[in-house]
Amino acid sequence: SGTEGPGLALLATKEEQAKKGAAGGSGLAGNGSAAKRARAAPVREETDGSGRPICTKCKKVRRKLLEGQICVSCHNAPARSKRYRERRKRKFEEMRQVLDATRASPDSVLPAPVPSPGAGQHGRVATLLDAAYHDGKRRLVTRTGAEELDLFRIPASLDPIGGLTTAGTPELAGMFPRQLALPSPDEPPPGGSAMLAEQQSLEYLLSDAAVEYWRKLCPGLHVNDAAFQAQTSVSTFVTSAELETFRSRLAVDGHFQVPALAIGLEHWTPTLARAVVTLVQHGWPASFIMLYDEVWAIIDRVKTLMKETSGNELNFDVLAWYVDPNKGQSGFSPHRDRQPDDSPSTFRPSDGTPMYTTCWMPFTDACPDNSCLYVIPRWADPGYYEGDSDTELTKTPMEIALSSKEAYQNIRALPASAGSAVIFSHRQIHWGSAGRKGYHTPRISLSFAFADDAYEPAYFSRECLPFPTVQQRFALACAQMMVYHERFDFTAKQLGLFHAVFTRQRALFHPAYAKQVLVEFVSAAKETTAQTQITTGDSGVPGGATLSTVLSFGGESAGPAVAGPADAATEASDDELMDKALEAMLDARMEGYDGFEDDFDELGEDTDVDMGGSGGGDEEEEEEEG
Repeated sequence: SGTEGPGLALLATKEEQAKKGAAGGSGLAGNGSAAKRARAAPVREETDGSGRPICTKCKKVRRKLLEGQICVSCHNAPARSKRYRERRKRKFEEMRQVLDATRASPDSVLPAPVPSPGAGQHGRVATLLDAAYHDGKRRLVTRTGAEELDLFRIPASLDPIGGLTTAGTPELAGMFPRQLALPSPDEPPPGGSAMLAEQQSLEYLLSDAAVEYWRKLCPGLHVNDAAFQAQTSVSTFVTSAELETFRSRLAVDGHFQVPALAIGLEHWTPTLARAVVTLVQHGWPASFIMLYDEVWAIIDRVKTLMKETSGNELNFDVLAWYVDPNKGQSGFSPHRDRQPDDSPSTFRPSDGTPMYTTCWMPFTDACPDNSCLYVIPRWADPGYYEGDSDTELTKTPMEIALSSKEAYQNIRALPASAGSAVIFSHRQIHWGSAGRKGYHTPRISLSFAFADDAYEPAYFSRECLPFPTVQQRFALACAQMMVYHERFDFTAKQLGLFHAVFTRQRALFHPAYAKQVLVEFVSAAKETTAQTQITTGDSGVPGGATLSTVLSFGGESAGPAVAGPADAATEASDDELMDKALEAMLDARMEGYDGFEDDFDELGEDTDVDMGGSGGGDEEEEEEEG
């Protein structure tokens, strides 16, 4: 019985209902009170304007309705939801077992991240926990689907690295900043002295056999491991909307932050942090963490994000840091990464993007208590784009930017969880805070820079990417230590090794960078010998020894110098270092670099003073040798 417009219609006559019941339809026919009620009150249905039936739940036109006037889809929804929840719970438990296996042995080999099946390069890719996107806001969603959590407020039960333990230490806390139990770099290495840096010969370190040395040093990481490298080619998990936000922040503020979940490698950071400590214990600077595949996998993961936000590509300016607030250590003082003569020319005219950007990633949670980064935003820094005035000699760029009490409120602290990233331009004034003594976890971090070749060429060819050879990594680490010698304390023996390794591999590097390394090496040699002269004075140390302490290759003073064979060895190291510095200056001058004129004269004078003892002993010896 058709009707016009929406309304109610009689479903069937008694005869039709009886036939339907006999055929196993509605089940209303037959004896009993239900049949009587059905006969007394005919079943009604909702219809659209054309008389087609509508589901009472979803209110959609359906060809077939089941009992209760609901469609098949609505009828099956509860069961489908239950199966979905059960399937997600099973997957969550499987991933939890993988995590538990990794936590059981902190030094075990890390599994490579595996994206979810069918996830596209720019799609919603799942890591150990699902990265879901709701209304443009990223939240952490457990695989049970029962709880949504803010990214930086993760309870220990769901923390991707929560529960990671070492012998005798409790579980890591789930709230930021989290504690990570680490050994002290001052403790003797567990493997004894055989693996110490000073025990390794130059020829061995430059040979192919050195790969095994680095693997044994940090067995939880990979070195030149083809199987591991093949599983790490995944880009960051960032949406197009987020990319636009990052570009805007870089243009307006000079920096932006990327959550750890978007990078997807947070579960690597505890092992990387422990590896840095192990390197320092064995006498290697923290930056030698770049010998391991994981560092280059991180760089490969971030390179697309850097390219899309700044237009820059990796230039191999890689460094790592270990900052312990309990030793009074802090990050760098306020500075800009680059100070060009013409600052505006280092920004692209087309879109204003900077031609040099740095990605800074902590391996432990970085906060004000252990020296997180602080910055002055672009909009609060008069010299950011225009450059620092050459005529203003009475004020520093910091004093100009902080010209009033209110200006100090523009300073931004950038606390960052392990595995997240802070990305900033070369003109951003930034520094590391002084930490708080008594804080439980040192700040361990990695930085790597990206640049436009028109501004600063890559240190060597990018054809070696994503994983340079071990010898390339080793030479780069040594070169970086010479370039940044002012930031670290190195002995003559260390500088000599760095120079020897770099010299063997110099042909790999861009000429401009190679020249810079030579210049900085000469400067480092001068500072080392000058410091030696200051610390020894007229101490009367026999043999013309020039160091007041006997230093291990790893770094810290072993105590006051005592006359003896150790002093003779130290003197020999200084003599060799000075010879190499002179050779480096001569090589650079032969290549057309004349900036050493004054340095060469000063170095020659220092050499006479330091090496000649009380008078002209060296000069007489040279005359005898002809």
